[in-house]
Amino acid sequence: MMVHWMAQVLSEDYGDEHLVILLDPGEVPVELGELQGSLAALTRIYERHHSSETIGVAPAKLYVTRVSSGSIVLEIVPMLAMLGTPIEFMDAINIIRDFSRWIGTHIRAVADATGGFLSREDASDLETFVKPLTGRKSAALGVTHARFRKTEKGRKGEREIVVEYKFNESEINRAAVNLQKVAEIANAETLQVGSSTRTKTVREALMVFQQADKGTTGKERGRTGDRVIISDLTDQPLPVYFPKEAAAIKRRILDQTENPFAKGYIVDAIVQYGGDDTPKVYSVIELHDIVDID
Repeated sequence: MMVHWMAQVLSEDYGDEHLVILLDPGEVPVELGELQGSLAALTRIYERHHSSETIGVAPAKLYVTRVSSGSIVLEIVPMLAMLGTPIEFMDAINIIRDFSRWIGTHIRAVADATGGFLSREDASDLETFVKPLTGRKSAALGVTHARFRKTEKGRKGEREIVVEYKFNESEINRAAVNLQKVAEIANAETLQVGSSTRTKTVREALMVFQQADKGTTGKERGRTGDRVIISDLTDQPLPVYFPKEAAAIKRRILDQTENPFAKGYIVDAIVQYGGDDTPKVYSVIELHDIVDID
């Protein structure tokens, strides 16, 4: 699967919210095959985590609407491929916001070795995404959610940065090395639930505890005493992890609720699926609210 390319002039017609990718290889040009592989990896990540967020008759695909000279600067927007039209405005904002932050925060986490849950597929694809810049002197990577303001004539003018992540040569190299390690570990280690074929991020889902263990905060794999139900996915209690960067969520649940089993938790979570394509394990990444339940 590949990011689709469109004529530059069409970038004026497809919404104001863009994902802007800067790939600066420094002193050495990027080989075309590496660039193609990098964008293909970006597309696979998008399809696993974000293509299902759109409301329409077909999942949105990523389109490159502009390529700038010098360093490789790509403007990317999600569109409904079957219709050739932009998706709903709020869908576009949410997708670009979430996708930009997913890419930026995960590269930052592995570059700084601060932990975080990544599947084997995600780690491998992130490594492929940064590969054209790995080991290159003065290389730089930018991931930006940008909003383009209209001029008086109705065409795009000034670019407003909503969120931006920047990585220098050493950060890119550290991320590449650590991503390779994460992919190797994830490939070698099998969770208690068995082999996984894919992952998916669910947002603002209701989670309830069936079993809670105070000793399993900041854990990403291995045995866990926590079991939860996310009924939007399955009525079966499944193991749940709270990775290092989400350890505060588990502490908040245990510290702020007298009885964690009497509350519901509105969360974002990564769902890991088994070989039979059913949910097998959750990893909580954000807590939005704690609510009363019957």
